[in-house]
Amino acid sequence: MNINNLFRKIINSYLQGSEIKNVKKKLTEGEIISNLKIEDFKPTIALNLTYGDKKIELGSELIWDSYVKQMLSTQPTVSYKVANVSLALFTLAMIDIDTPTQKDAFYSQFRHMLLTNIPQEDVAKASEPHTSPYIPLSQPAGCGKKRYVILLAKQKQEYDKAPMDSNTLFKFDVIKFFKDNDMTLVGVTYFTVVGPPAKFCAVSNPKTI
Repeated sequence: MNINNLFRKIINSYLQGSEIKNVKKKLTEGEIISNLKIEDFKPTIALNLTYGDKKIELGSELIWDSYVKQMLSTQPTVSYKVANVSLALFTLAMIDIDTPTQKDAFYSQFRHMLLTNIPQEDVAKASEPHTSPYIPLSQPAGCGKKRYVILLAKQKQEYDKAPMDSNTLFKFDVIKFFKDNDMTLVGVTYFTVVGPPAKFCAVSNPKTI
């Protein structure tokens, strides 16, 4: 390795380390840590999220309109860097923790995606059929700001269970899923979407009907 490549590697490692240190601070500020009850979480991998050609930074806020609706209708690209560990497998999840609203999240968590058996950094090679394929994001009128969380967990062995039923999309517990399947949370990012205004949320709590 020549000196330029070595210097570049050191700089990239430093930048990623700084980025990782900032993750838990932002997750705490966004109340992601408290919501998921992951106070002991120690991020070791920085997640990079893009929809099309738009990079979604940790804690970003999007305003729901026709452009954002179209953008969020397709599965995002999640990239990350891991240490050179042979045969490492990962699981990638995406959830809505404010279903349907932050104040009354009676359907939380809603599972938007769950990809298992990802070899190293190659998300495109996750197990097929997907454990739970991507479901486009929606933003009902009057439901306010919603937080969408993307989580990466390292597996200890291959996940060999059948794809999940659509009946389990609501009230999913991603942290319990990780624990039940002997997976370790290593990376988290999130963003928020502000929905269109209305006097009442278009989704009613069945307990109040």
